[in-house]
Amino acid sequence: MSSRLLRKSSPRRFSLELLEDRSMMAGIPALSSFPGAAQTLFLDFDGDFLATWNRTDSNQTYTNVNVGEFNLDNMAGISDMETAAIRKIWQSVADDYAPFNVNVTTVAPASFANGVSLRVVMAGDTTATLRTSANKTHSMSGTVFIGDDNGTALDTSGYAAINSYTNGEPNTVYVFAKYINTWGAVDSEGRYRDLQYVMATTASHEAGHAYGLEHHGNYDVGTNITTPIMGSNTQGDRSLWSMYTVGSTTVNSLTHLTNIFGARADDYSSSYGSATNFPLSYSPLYGYAGNVTGIVGLNGDRDLFRVTVSSTTTYNFNVTTPAFGNLDAKMILYRVTSIPLFGYYYETIATSDPAISPYHPFSGLGASFQVTLQPGTYAVVVQSHGSYGDLGQYTLRMSQPSIFYDPGYTLTFSEMTTTTTTTPTSPTKYSETTSKTLSMGGAGSSTGTTRLVTAANSVTPITSEQERQLLKTSKLRVLDDLFAKWK
Repeated sequence: MSSRLLRKSSPRRFSLELLEDRSMMAGIPALSSFPGAAQTLFLDFDGDFLATWNRTDSNQTYTNVNVGEFNLDNMAGISDMETAAIRKIWQSVADDYAPFNVNVTTVAPASFANGVSLRVVMAGDTTATLRTSANKTHSMSGTVFIGDDNGTALDTSGYAAINSYTNGEPNTVYVFAKYINTWGAVDSEGRYRDLQYVMATTASHEAGHAYGLEHHGNYDVGTNITTPIMGSNTQGDRSLWSMYTVGSTTVNSLTHLTNIFGARADDYSSSYGSATNFPLSYSPLYGYAGNVTGIVGLNGDRDLFRVTVSSTTTYNFNVTTPAFGNLDAKMILYRVTSIPLFGYYYETIATSDPAISPYHPFSGLGASFQVTLQPGTYAVVVQSHGSYGDLGQYTLRMSQPSIFYDPGYTLTFSEMTTTTTTTPTSPTKYSETTSKTLSMGGAGSSTGTTRLVTAANSVTPITSEQERQLLKTSKLRVLDDLFAKWK
């Protein structure tokens, strides 16, 4: 590690699954991105102790490094707010490492052996003893324990030793999350930055050092849309893996990390013959709808889903990415014709690949269109826009745009109105209950009316509460009929 690895906070721009029976703090959810993967990136939110940790670029050694639990509210324990923050941080780091065969998790693995598991400590308040290169000692405490030789805490958001995942250094890196939480919500370009997303980017960056990656330039802030993960962590931009030069060496971060972990296996075929049928289900309230989740792990990865339409129907197609997603998605819809001996002919029906606004870096990452489909066979494809680093997780949803009723279904319901008339002797109050039978197929309707009359001077009139209950009952009957049909 070199002194260039010190992370500056200013003024630069910048599947839920229980894996094992482990006693965790009540507010830390057990989250796992890829259970069963051979290697693990562990996000540690409940604090950590390390007897010795070396800052290898400066010949400094930290002993008795005691890191407090993740803490954003200055209160002991993990609050609901902090639990939500943990989920957001985990989701963002999991998206950064989605193309690779590694499990990003909040549950401690059994081993932290080299090449097996890395610990990323999301630090609260910390204490440590610093022994400097001149063999002086200083007591360190606060939200950051990294200091200079005089024992002054340095302005840094995280720290790691390069290649610690494979060399003799501890497989532990630090993110000073509580310190990051004190930053302002506006970056150097005047845009909003989500500090919990900054924590996630810092976690991915420091882990990248442990896996052997160096800085992209001098904390490169990237463009007004994206920032390299191995560059600055201070911006509100979308952060991505990048290709860059260190000295005379070109670093391809995606290739480097693939060499460390292996590529994650392709989840969906790009061939119509072996494609997954899109999982549509039916409800009388919402019509046909369904969704799938997937990962675009390479720029050439095309996830293809088969769709069969039996009658003329309008559908919405929508691709969404995580809140701070890496994938810039492109969606294409084809009509597919099988040609014996030659395979399949793909006729493009619709394409969506929105531009990303320079003022809103996370807009335009998804894709959508509405299409009326004639009977036939179709394929919907999700892929990357194609730029370096535009890879990650997505959800594809297909649905009908309005409520759809079975044309053969007959629905019966009741409505009630109440009227009061005045006669020379006394007012008369009566209620009318109207029963209606409607055919959803458009065959018309029939109506019958029953009147209940109560005289004010002879019988207690119907009260407004009775009217309300009768009306409520009639409305509930509509829903009961619909759900009975659905079941």
